[in-house]
This record gives sequence, C-alpha cells and structure tokens, in this order.
Amino acid sequence: MRDRDLVRLYWPVALRPAFDALFGIDEAMAEVVAGASQPALGAIKLTWWREVLVRLDHAPPPAEPRLQAVAAELRPRGISGAELAGTEDGWAALLDEEIDWERVATRGERLFALAGRLLGADDAGLADAGRAFALGDAARRGKRCRRTPWRWRGSGYLRFASPENCAR
Repeated sequence: MRDRDLVRLYWPVALRPAFDALFGIDEAMAEVVAGASQPALGAIKLTWWREVLVRLDHAPPPAEPRLQAVAAELRPRGISGAELAGTEDGWAALLDEEIDWERVATRGERLFALAGRLLGADDAGLADAGRAFALGDAARRGKRCRRTPWRWRGSGYLRFASPENCAR
C-alpha cells in the first residue's frame, strides 16, 4: 500500500474523487520525470501537461482520464487548470542539471494549498507541510538534499526554513 492510499482513508468520502484527481495530476508529472530518458524530452512532456491543464479552463478535456477527472472533480470546486499547471515547474526543476530546490518545494506548497481549499482549510502550516512533502517526495524518487532545510522553532516543532542547502 502506498502512503497516499493510506492517507486517502482519512479524506472525506465525498472529496476522495477530487483528491484523486489532484494527486493524479501530480503523479502524472512524476511519471514524466521518472521516465525521461533525456531531460529535454521530459521537459517537452511536462510542457504538454502544463499547457493542457491551462486549456481546461476554457475547453473540454482531451481523452485522458486524469484530465477528465480534473474537469469533473476539481473545476466545479473552483480549482482551475492554471492553478494545477503551476505545479509543473517543481517537476521541471528535477530535470535540470542543477536542481533549484526552492522550485521543488514550491510545488508541494501549491499542491497542499489546493488540497486545503478542497477541505475549506487555510492553515498556515499547510505551506510548510507541502514543502516538506515535495522535498521528501523528491528524495523518495532519488533526488536528495545534502542537509536538512528545517529549523527548530521554540514552540516545539520544526519549521521549514529554506532548501538552499540541498544538492543532487
């Protein structure tokens, strides 16, 4: 069982298809990066995803199940294709020779902000959680930070500081 499958059990039942659509797009971009034999080819495929997501805001989806799920589940809930397309940059950063970890972390921040909107939540901790998720997800896929981008906070929890110390 994947982590997402376990977490899915805690999502409200009525919102599970929307969360599946949201994370399905993220996984589609992950598949592009993982399967890219050459960074330039991966970048072209990511550009296709970004452009088709933006087009969803004013055109029907193509015959791709994940895009159809976005049109059916996310658009009616006020999440635009353009907002989803914003996560593409974080995936594109993983194709670069020198990874810009801030772009990677921002992908998670955007993804979690959209998930929070589905739940009607606007918690300040979502940004840090999303950034941690994106860096952890990149590490799980073989791209690791050299040193932790977290700092201890006096209130007894870690706060995301900056991914500046990350390296391939």
